[in-house]
Amino acid sequence: MRNFNKYITPLMIILFLLHSFFASLEYLGLYNNFIHMSTSIFAIIFSIFVILHAIVGIIFAIKGFKKVNKTKTYYIKANKYYYIKIISGILMIIFIIFHMILFIQINKNYQLAKTLNIPLLIINIFLYLSMLIHLLVSIKPFMITWGIDNKYLKIGIEIFLILFFVYLLIANIIFVEVQL
Repeated sequence: MRNFNKYITPLMIILFLLHSFFASLEYLGLYNNFIHMSTSIFAIIFSIFVILHAIVGIIFAIKGFKKVNKTKTYYIKANKYYYIKIISGILMIIFIIFHMILFIQINKNYQLAKTLNIPLLIINIFLYLSMLIHLLVSIKPFMITWGIDNKYLKIGIEIFLILFFVYLLIANIIFVEVQL
């Protein structure tokens, strides 16, 4: 099961980056059928992988909590990144669901974009924050899983993720400004 997550995680990251990039092009006004279809296809595939990743994560979390209850040793300080990963993952799934609901409504009736743009911006900001926290906390364990021990690569990935999320935030703000 760990190997499944090992291979599904980079695919999820790639799908998220592609979906986000194409969606941001739409936000910036570069709308055409290819971009819209690409955004939708990447979103659907990404959602499937998120569900699978969440199921595996839930299974491991339950196993971990059962061990903790048996031994009565909680190690909250030592496992703070683990708990941050669980909480950010749960929040991310909640915000992804809200994000999907809003976009399904907007795709049904584009006139709703003007009334839903502020709630969408707020949901996207919280989605991006929970996702960024989840990814930043997970980079080191992810790299260890793949046998990569390079602190400069880790720092480079962290900088890339932060800059990418800033780019997404700017694209969202521009989208809201255009809609107002």
